[in-house]
Amino acid sequence: MNRDELYEMLAEDLVAEALAEVEGTLSEREKKELSELLVAEMLTTPEGQRLLRALAPDAEVQQSAEVARGEAGEGEAGGASDAPKIASGGGPKRGGSA
Repeated sequence: MNRDELYEMLAEDLVAEALAEVEGTLSEREKKELSELLVAEMLTTPEGQRLLRALAPDAEVQQSAEVARGEAGEGEAGGASDAPKIASGGGPKRGGSA
């Protein structure tokens, strides 16, 4: 689904939710016309587009310039890494005779 389709679906859902609040006060024709007008306003005006951008879910990155999603290997799970290894529990041992 591309961004325009996502915004249109989001706008339609928002308008349907808003019009549900006034159920019974508009005829079906009025409701349909108002819905079309409000969706068009949300898709074409700067204010509407800002609202849709703010409410849209963040895009999910499937591949970056470095790694494809799901092919990260063991980097985060404690496998190979470019980071230097630091021994845990190191330091001088205590408890000997002095």
